[in-house]
Amino acid sequence: MNKLLLNESPLIILPSLALEIGLNEAIFLQQLHYWMLKSSTNFDARNWVYRTTKEWEKEFPFWSISTIKRIISSLKKRKILEVKRVYPHVYYSINEENIGNSKGQSEPLKAQNEPPKVQNEPSKSQNEPSKVQFDPSPIYNENQRDYTEITQKSTTESTHRLMYTWNEFALKNSLSQISVLSANRKKCLQHRLKNSEFTELFNQALEEIKKSKYLLGEKGWKVGFDWLIKNDENILKVVEGNYQDKQQKNDYANSPLNNLPEPKKYVVEEW
Repeated sequence: MNKLLLNESPLIILPSLALEIGLNEAIFLQQLHYWMLKSSTNFDARNWVYRTTKEWEKEFPFWSISTIKRIISSLKKRKILEVKRVYPHVYYSINEENIGNSKGQSEPLKAQNEPPKVQNEPSKSQNEPSKVQFDPSPIYNENQRDYTEITQKSTTESTHRLMYTWNEFALKNSLSQISVLSANRKKCLQHRLKNSEFTELFNQALEEIKKSKYLLGEKGWKVGFDWLIKNDENILKVVEGNYQDKQQKNDYANSPLNNLPEPKKYVVEEW
């Protein structure tokens, strides 16, 4: 059997829908309708489907991203497609009541291969291809901008959260608090937060500091926020117990877990 003949799930559309809104729009809308039936996300009295740009591209591998943008823009203008941003995702749904209602809506798109009608300027030759600019759907531009804004916002929130955590800890343990997140502190924190486990390490370090008289200033020097976030090594030294008091190290060394008898060695003799 030829591999191009129904060896995979087909995209099914009604010819009447394609005549009403255009072939590409009908394909997109029918596939969205299919996923809406399977979706468990419901608000505003209808089901919604979350999709990213890459997921739409995988859904329709025979279209370019720019074509998908134009289809979405066309359906939005006709108020057939509803798009909502529920932070930080974008959801899609269908206004079924507007399908077939041509009032105030644009004419259905013609076949994709039919060239648009554009008046040639007198100075240009007839054989020169006309340049038609399509306004890309603002959804994707907003998505790209939102991704950057979300990343920046998340980093900012994390840096402030660490500052507040430190100040609360410092107040209880007679350490120096910080009042300003300077440019240098922000830079250090941004580097540290590239490690997804840094926040957990930070909290573990605070627990270890409480147990260390040295870090709390017994010999004059006290641990500070800037020293803790200065590089990747300092916080690891604290977490790994390099500043534990002697008694703590002795307790650890005398722990039953560290004094287990060695397992017996058995000799396997040849048969």
